[in-house]
Amino acid sequence: VMGSPQQSSTDGFEPTWATNFLAPFLTTELLAASRNAHSSPPLRVVNVGSRLEKRSKLTADMLGLVASPVAELQKPANGIRASAYSDSKRALMLWIAARCKALANGHATHVHASTPGMVDTQLGRYSMPAALWPLTKPVRWLLFRSPAEGALAAVAAGLVDGADRAVGQYMDAEVVLETLPETRADQAGLAAALVAWANQACKL
Repeated sequence: VMGSPQQSSTDGFEPTWATNFLAPFLTTELLAASRNAHSSPPLRVVNVGSRLEKRSKLTADMLGLVASPVAELQKPANGIRASAYSDSKRALMLWIAARCKALANGHATHVHASTPGMVDTQLGRYSMPAALWPLTKPVRWLLFRSPAEGALAAVAAGLVDGADRAVGQYMDAEVVLETLPETRADQAGLAAALVAWANQACKL
């Protein structure tokens, strides 16, 4: 979800965060909790990332704002709504970096991330007046991947040889872009704060 006009999720969270981070976090953690280290075969989970997470300005102080009243979210001073997409995708990466080894070793659940690239979906429909969105179709058709190609990128990341042995790989289809526990090691403090917040937010 990007730029949703919805004011909040059912549980009161900023809707982009609820969809892009809290939902996959909770689903994956609960799924892993039902398994043990000896579960066979190992489970492979691929969450959808985005290269736009590089634009994120996420800090630990911002986490409390995700469940703030809408009036607070819309204040220009914090800008949580404006950066929600990139911040929620950064959060996804940091959670995987922080938890992937424990999930693999303790629950035989190998968690990865995949970027689908620029895909011709409805993601950008709230970024412009509704009447203009259909006019962008020719450009999207020429420059973007089809929805099937975007979906195949995630499938490939889960089916590539070694996906049930490696942990925390960030991929574009079969190409490894990062090994998240290594490349995001300098953000370990923020990742720990994020995981603690997400556990509390989801009542785990």
